Amino acid sequence: MGIAFFLREYISWHYGKAFSEMQALQKDFLWFFYHFFSIPSLAKTLIEPFRRIQEKGGRSMELLLQNIVANTISRLVGFALRSIVIGIGLLIEFFVFIAILPALFIWLLLPIDILGVILIPLLLLFV
Repeated sequence: MGIAFFLREYISWHYGKAFSEMQALQKDFLWFFYHFFSIPSLAKTLIEPFRRIQEKGGRSMELLLQNIVANTISRLVGFALRSIVIGIGLLIEFFVFIAILPALFIWLLLPIDILGVILIPLLLLFV
């Protein structure tokens, strides 16, 4: 009776609570990396100048054109760096999402593997 109770409890835990907790863990990882790379705030500020570096003022045409060029370069650098960080963050999100699929599949087959680890040595003893 003890082993039957243990097996029933283990199977219900393995395919019930533990499986749903693994899915919750995946959601936690996805949430963490989404916020770690600040994807929402980087997307909102995509075309803002890099580190808020901006040239202001200028009474002459030469200074005005110089400021326009400097501000444009600052915005392009900010756009490029933010795009790279967003891309890396989304790539890691994709890998986390893909990595959980084999983990869940292995988790489903784990009780069969445990039975194999126990039964194969016993069979080899009697052969």
